[in-house]
Amino acid sequence: MCVLAFEGLPSKQQARLFVDINAKQKSVKKSHLQELYATLRWDAVDPAQRVDAIMSRSISGLDEHADSPFFGRIQKADDQKTGTRCLTMASLFSALSKPGLYICKQKDDGSIIAYGPLWAGDNAELTVTRTVQVLNAWFGRIRERATDWWDLGADAGGGLAMNDSIIACINVLRSVFHHLEEQGQVGVKLDDDEVTAVILPFADILGHFFASFSSEQRLQWRNFMGSHGQTARTRRCQEAIQKEVEGFEPAGLREFIETMQAQTNTQAKEIIDRMEVTLQKVILKVLKDRLGADESGWWMKGVPKPIRMKATQRREEDNGERGGQECYLDLIDYREIIVSNWLLFQDMLGYGKHNESKQRRTQWIVDLNDRRKIVMHASSGQYVSLEQLDGLKGRDEWLASRVDGVSVD
Repeated sequence: MCVLAFEGLPSKQQARLFVDINAKQKSVKKSHLQELYATLRWDAVDPAQRVDAIMSRSISGLDEHADSPFFGRIQKADDQKTGTRCLTMASLFSALSKPGLYICKQKDDGSIIAYGPLWAGDNAELTVTRTVQVLNAWFGRIRERATDWWDLGADAGGGLAMNDSIIACINVLRSVFHHLEEQGQVGVKLDDDEVTAVILPFADILGHFFASFSSEQRLQWRNFMGSHGQTARTRRCQEAIQKEVEGFEPAGLREFIETMQAQTNTQAKEIIDRMEVTLQKVILKVLKDRLGADESGWWMKGVPKPIRMKATQRREEDNGERGGQECYLDLIDYREIIVSNWLLFQDMLGYGKHNESKQRRTQWIVDLNDRRKIVMHASSGQYVSLEQLDGLKGRDEWLASRVDGVSVD
């Protein structure tokens, strides 16, 4: 093995040689190069390169203090990934390097027009200190509100203290700063404590948002993968803040919400329509088989009188154009029919434990009807959330499994 060694070279020149050799000749971990920026670019003339050094030192600083939410969680280039040490230098570096935190505007020649809220002046050490304090405060409040989820890291049930979520939360912080700048609440004259104080109410909202997640919602959140997943996480966090803060309108959020409304409502309507048709066919099949196919049987004996009267009146007003009596039943009517004929339907259409009440075991139809109201009234501006859509898919699969084998033709 041939080894070439240099003695007495300044540390910056050593780092530069390492980067030149490895970046150009042999691929190395990107995070390893980013760690070297702390030394290599600390005194750089180019502001962008100086920011690289600041970010590198800041990320390392987050991992060094025991009271930091990131303590023992950032995976350096030579570290082995574990359940909790699962955040990479590259991910944090990428999130922080986007415009808006350190440098907001630059001229073509690289000179700075406007600095961002994390910039603490020409003294780079002060900017590192501010960065560490702000990020610790922002994520510390999130950890406080959703401690059990945060502590799981990448282990089973985790997903909050992982790369994609951290990137999303930094994206949200950037949008919060932009909002505060528009409101005149953040400026270059604020000190570190003042900057931290103005963002904490937003961190509280975000922390409570995460704390409200069920196990199913946490799993779905974790399954948002890649850049699209980061965008979806960012937008959902921004939406949670928007509901609490008047005037919080990050660029692109409205379009995202409108797109989500269209997509989830369309999918939800297809599922609800399919489930309603299935319910109608199965209930009519069972009633006719057990009580008689004539209206004197299934209709008079199986359908509660108030529902019969309402359906009959609607049929008269419509001159029977839809068809038979069953065509004038509403989705929610099927719940009352099931409850009134509980012995016939409890095993097939009762959801939950057998010792629970019939009202509780048919609550799923009430929930289904509530979702139907949303998708049938698009002008209301409401939409079925991703969690609700996921729940609908689960109920659809459950119903299909319960009626499997029942001939309804």
